[in-house]
Amino acid sequence: MSIIFMIDIDKITKDFRLYKILAIVSALILLLLFPSVRNILNSQTENIFLKSYGSDKTDTNIVIIRIDETTINSLQGWPLKRSFYALAFNYLRKLNAKKIGLEVFLGNRTSAISIYNRLLVDEINQNPNVILSVLLNDLKFENGSYISDSLIAPDLNTVNLKVNIGHINYLQDDGFYIPARVLVKSKGVNSFSSLIADKNELSDNYIKLKINHSWREYHSIEFVDFLQTFEQDESKYEFMKNKIILIGVTDEFIAKSVEGVFDYKIPGVGFHAIAVDNLLNDEFLNTNFKNVLAIIFLVILLVFTILNFGRRELYYDIFLSFGLILLSFVLYVFFDIYLNYAIFLLPALFIVAASLIHFWIQKKEQLSETVNENKILNEIIRAKEIELTRFQEEISKKEIENQSELTQKIEKLKSEIEALQQSQQTKIDEEEKTEIAEAKTFQGIVYNSSSIEKIVGLIKKVAPQDVTILILGESGTGKELVANAIHNLSKRKLEKFVAVNCAALTETLLESELFGHVRGAFTNAINDKKGIFETANNGTVFLDEIGETSENFQSKLLRVLQSGEVQKVGSTETIYVNVRIIAATNKNLEELVMQKKFREDLYYRLNVIPVNLPALRERKEDIPFLANYFAEKENKILKISQYVIEQLMKYEWKGNIRELESVMKRAAIFALSESRDLIKLKDLPENVCNYKKLDLDNLILNSLREKRFSHSSINETSAELGNINRAIVSEHLRGMFFRSFVKNDFNFSKAVGELAESEDEMVLAKLSSKCETYISNIEKDVNKLNEDNFDDVKVIFASKYKNLSSKYHEYLDKVIREFISKRKL
Repeated sequence: MSIIFMIDIDKITKDFRLYKILAIVSALILLLLFPSVRNILNSQTENIFLKSYGSDKTDTNIVIIRIDETTINSLQGWPLKRSFYALAFNYLRKLNAKKIGLEVFLGNRTSAISIYNRLLVDEINQNPNVILSVLLNDLKFENGSYISDSLIAPDLNTVNLKVNIGHINYLQDDGFYIPARVLVKSKGVNSFSSLIADKNELSDNYIKLKINHSWREYHSIEFVDFLQTFEQDESKYEFMKNKIILIGVTDEFIAKSVEGVFDYKIPGVGFHAIAVDNLLNDEFLNTNFKNVLAIIFLVILLVFTILNFGRRELYYDIFLSFGLILLSFVLYVFFDIYLNYAIFLLPALFIVAASLIHFWIQKKEQLSETVNENKILNEIIRAKEIELTRFQEEISKKEIENQSELTQKIEKLKSEIEALQQSQQTKIDEEEKTEIAEAKTFQGIVYNSSSIEKIVGLIKKVAPQDVTILILGESGTGKELVANAIHNLSKRKLEKFVAVNCAALTETLLESELFGHVRGAFTNAINDKKGIFETANNGTVFLDEIGETSENFQSKLLRVLQSGEVQKVGSTETIYVNVRIIAATNKNLEELVMQKKFREDLYYRLNVIPVNLPALRERKEDIPFLANYFAEKENKILKISQYVIEQLMKYEWKGNIRELESVMKRAAIFALSESRDLIKLKDLPENVCNYKKLDLDNLILNSLREKRFSHSSINETSAELGNINRAIVSEHLRGMFFRSFVKNDFNFSKAVGELAESEDEMVLAKLSSKCETYISNIEKDVNKLNEDNFDDVKVIFASKYKNLSSKYHEYLDKVIREFISKRKL
């Protein structure tokens, strides 16, 4: 029984899709059992959308007359005398208000105020645009309609009242819903907001409110201020003509309020102002598709869950969840379509959580595997150290005759121990990201060393002085960068900076480029051409590799330096220019002068201010900063492992900074291709990373090769490497073969030959026999299954992965896929 249970768990572990489907089912069960979770998730999602998009503009046709604390204190307390409402209605009638909504419930009053009732009733009868509010009792939804057993109407003690009434009830679930029409004893009562907006025939039974701005953004006037100001100067309220006027209480101690995204409390009059705004501008939320679209989104989620994206599965889950949220946001904000977000968002959250847990488990397994391999390496190192000690004791005995043989064994053991320790340290260091302090920068020059600090100081001093400068340094040390910095800090910084590589052009072409030529000066000179000295007049010309120029060119350049004279090729006319010349070379000009290969007078003209740039190997303290700069230049997320920095520091860098930039560009490409943010030692070129790596794979493979892959080679290798489990040796050989098989495009002979590293037919036959077993077992089982879906096959083949190191799983995947493809053919 326990064995069956273990197999089932192994299958679930191998096929993570079952976990994800279970996560979806769990989320849906949770929503069914706890409807409040659905409401909270839906309303919070809507709030996030509203906050993310920000407040919409309010309709300027809506004006609120507010009854606040000031009003109530000014008019002798609450409730207000009805004569005040009558007076307000009278003034608004004079302003030709389009609609007047009183969001104040007029309850029972004593006979002492009957005169106020008559005043109010007379005013309402004269103004058919007045709408009063009523309350409904026991509101419920039955047989496709909203019904109520009774309503509480305004008490105005008259039967002669002709007025429109609208209910101010609303329902709160995963938002605010206002029933459009309610049946009260077979008589329909429209909502207060729909009557004011003249939307009496709505297609839906309700409107779902979209509270997409603050109620305070509407034009509002205090009640008493309106009455008093109108009496004095009614022209101040001309803007209210043909507007919708809502009168209501905003005092938070009297008015019932609701909570919104943009307001902590929305009074009833503000709430209905937003409802009217929604109706006028068709901004109320469309809920007709809220479940259908949510289910479609859930199906999309399920389809992507069934698909297998391998190592990038977590990223796809996050991307898909974000994509569904983004699509929901667009539908809500721009198309006013509301969804039942909980149906797909909670499963999406569960899937992402499951993926994160799975990712953590995989990382933990990889770490455990690394720890186990390190333990094995430790044991091997310890065994070899013991053997080394024994040999050293034996060689100290003078009577031993075969000292030379022992000496060779000792040297070999020392070499192996050193390589193993280095390999083991690499595994640790490669996971450690190096925190590199921020480098100093100057005009694009990245540095931290004192030698470059001095050069920067020199540049700052000489750049403003209009003198010739000679930059000396090996190729790739940044000579052009320094020249550019000098130009940018000079008085000529607004003029042209032109760089010319003298070594890249022939003598004739170089002269033509710099001095220009006239038509007919040489073949193909069909037009006059200005030279660089002429086009860069008043600017700076940078002559790189000046040591490669001819004596004839040097003579012409000397005239430019001495008097600014330029003579075009093929012309006798002299032009005068004013340019600053910065020259650079990687050669020793003093030696060239002594060898009569460079003009002495030109040398002294150029060498007014020499700037000597050190080679990168002479400023190694800058390497971490430069490497980090080049890595981040490729991608800001990239970091560099400690061991990579150490290897970069050891390298000689004959190509200087240019070579380092090339190396880091390559390393960045390799790291990013494997979705890593850490540059590791394996990303460096072999010539940079020139240490002898001896890990467990190499140890096992080297030992098996020495034993010519004999029948007993696995047992002998196991004993030689400190009596490690023979299964470790066997499974590493199997994994190394799968890797070689895949890399050689499933060519069995090439894979065996690469692994054997021998042309001996006997060796190849023995290794072929072992590898043939690995392949035939897979091929036979694939054909027996008659299953085309790789994921299903992988679940069944769980035992084939069990003892195989995880670094070889991807190769086993590809081998299985290959045999499935072959069987289909």
